[in-house]
Amino acid sequence: MSGSATLERLSELAGLITSYRDAWGNARRMTEGTQRALLAAMGINAENSDAVAATIRDLEDAPWRRPLDSVLVAPHARGARLRVPLTLPATAEGQRIGWRFEKEMGEARDGNVRFGELPLLEGRKLDGEVFERRALEISIPTGPGYHRLRVFGSRIGGLGGDNEGMSLPMRVKFGSTTIARTPNDLISWSKDSV
Repeated sequence: MSGSATLERLSELAGLITSYRDAWGNARRMTEGTQRALLAAMGINAENSDAVAATIRDLEDAPWRRPLDSVLVAPHARGARLRVPLTLPATAEGQRIGWRFEKEMGEARDGNVRFGELPLLEGRKLDGEVFERRALEISIPTGPGYHRLRVFGSRIGGLGGDNEGMSLPMRVKFGSTTIARTPNDLISWSKDSV
């Protein structure tokens, strides 16, 4: 990848829109200098091509180092199944994964499944270890709102080690759109409030 292509990829991963059409239909592109300045303002190292390549690698690997995303937006439909991507080392194939779904109003459902029995979505090798992303599918009759899913097991918390009972919460939003920068920083809106 060329230097400008890697900077473009880093900008994309950081959520920057680097080109657009103005009101007169003219194509506009963000300069490399502006991209680097915005990335720096976001705390992302883009000083040189080595830093850009390392940051891209870190950003692309980060979702593979988290068992669950902190927020899942799911469409609301009667009888819909909640499909939650769960990422663990491939060595956790025989691991039993417990889950607890708590509705906003307090009602809860529990269950468990062996990680290797879940449908495989994709895999990736990081630092010599193979990770798998599998789909935890739960049939949840629920309405719009903020709900919580807890997933637990011995390989969940730090992606390894003996931490039996470690649980990770995930917020589940049915209905409108949710954006999360961190697990405790939720911004939500519905199409009616825009």
